[in-house]
Amino acid sequence: MMRKPVLGLALGGGGVRGFAHIGVLKTLQSEGIAIDCLSGTSMGGIIAALTACGMSVDEIEDTAKRVSKLGELAKLMDARITKLDHIFKSESIQEFFAGIVGEDKQFSDLKIPLALCAVDFDLAKEVVLQAGALVPAVNATMGLPGIVEEVKIDGRILVDGGSLNNVPADYVRTMGAEIVIAVDVSPTIEDASYWKNQKLPGIASGYWRANAMMGANITEAKLQKAKVDFLIRPDIGSDVATLGGFNQVGQVIAAGAKATWDIMPELKKALKERFFFSKPVIKPAEPIQL
Repeated sequence: MMRKPVLGLALGGGGVRGFAHIGVLKTLQSEGIAIDCLSGTSMGGIIAALTACGMSVDEIEDTAKRVSKLGELAKLMDARITKLDHIFKSESIQEFFAGIVGEDKQFSDLKIPLALCAVDFDLAKEVVLQAGALVPAVNATMGLPGIVEEVKIDGRILVDGGSLNNVPADYVRTMGAEIVIAVDVSPTIEDASYWKNQKLPGIASGYWRANAMMGANITEAKLQKAKVDFLIRPDIGSDVATLGGFNQVGQVIAAGAKATWDIMPELKKALKERFFFSKPVIKPAEPIQL
């Protein structure tokens, strides 16, 4: 009996720019295209996790718009900070997500197989999170050092995975995806206007851009290795900051939707052409050896 290809979706990190993933999901849903496995890093990991839990795209969008309000963000901030080591406390973040998906939610409970990317802060090694409790794993994948308090899982201090694998397309490929869609929402290094709009002090701006250059090169190499079938890079605009722009959520979502419409003819063609006779197999992503 013929079947459709296993479709994997990898959602990249990018702060507020990551809300474009909601637009991607909206377009796929409107065309009746179901995702068989998911991966994500940072904001992409958050949205991938909510999707894997079975939340509708409308519910995810409502949540994004709600948390984007200044008052909601303030609830997650650490009022007890005595030194500038983080802004958002992990306890508040985990309480917030537990209120949405359930405190005891496990990866094994998910409706769609999921793998999240984090980094072991002490060893500087990539870590694939795909088993155990979901809420701490989401906290880990979004734990940008200096912004979000780090989280400890199995004795390891874990932080945002974006520095080593910002768009973990290789995860869904090893999970069994026969067609891989990757969504990269990071600003391009060449976009000088984006970096100018960040309005950071000279040293901070230079450091941020240099770090982004390294990350972009790593991302490009990872995407090539994963042999991504469809790469979506939404035209979000240089005025939307990674760590700001919370008043531009609608614009960002629309950019994700449009970019997905642009690949839709070729995606539908690929889904029709690549039919298989074998039984689909979705397995865990390959673990990273520490």
